[in-house]
Amino acid sequence: MDPYSTFIFTVRIIRAGNRFGGAWVFDWPIDSNTTNFNDFVGDICEKYTWGIDETVIMRYLDSALNLFRTISFDKDLMTMFKCNNTRKIKWLGYVLH
Repeated sequence: MDPYSTFIFTVRIIRAGNRFGGAWVFDWPIDSNTTNFNDFVGDICEKYTWGIDETVIMRYLDSALNLFRTISFDKDLMTMFKCNNTRKIKWLGYVLH
């Protein structure tokens, strides 16, 4: 992995409406030059599968605007990498509904 294009994400997977207060949390290094949206979702699904009837919403923290943005397409994924590019550690959340 190229150190200039690699980001380390702190990923948090949460089940909405669950009484379980915790979540699955792990660090995940990603190379922004070689990742597309389908691979991005597929890598998470391999490790932490979700059910057939569950909807997955992916969000990242945009620290410049201090709000969470939804990731739905390759364009959103690239925006996430460009957003605050100097900070190589980012927060990423998956919410299962």
